[in-house]
Amino acid sequence: MSSTGSNGPTFRTAAQRERVWITRRRLAALVVAQIISRMRNMTFRRDEACWNARLTELVSFARTNRRLPTAHRQASASERQLIRWLYVQRQHARKELLPTTRLQQLDALLPQWRSQLLEPLIPAMRPRANPQDVPIPPHSGQVPAG
Repeated sequence: MSSTGSNGPTFRTAAQRERVWITRRRLAALVVAQIISRMRNMTFRRDEACWNARLTELVSFARTNRRLPTAHRQASASERQLIRWLYVQRQHARKELLPTTRLQQLDALLPQWRSQLLEPLIPAMRPRANPQDVPIPPHSGQVPAG
């Protein structure tokens, strides 16, 4: 190093700059390794009351609306929160991260919760065919005489 400028030390050679860069990277790697080792020893407490409250919200929504929440433009903010929560539960179930007790609760209260297609809990009535709707016959390719 030749001198200290206003923005830190200035270096004479590229080798000096490289040594400082490598030292800084090694220190950063050590810090990251320490953080990761501390996180491995951490235990994350799952808040059962919060999870159960969201499950209760989902069940009451399904009973009130006779369907599971869906992601559409007219969905309310609470419905969007429920669909996100349900999506996370599905992801955790697929990855086998969801505890067995929670799986059993969801299966018991909402048997259709696992399906990707959010089918209604009670099938909606299909509209009846209108007798005035007569199917148009296909064009035969002939020009009508007239």
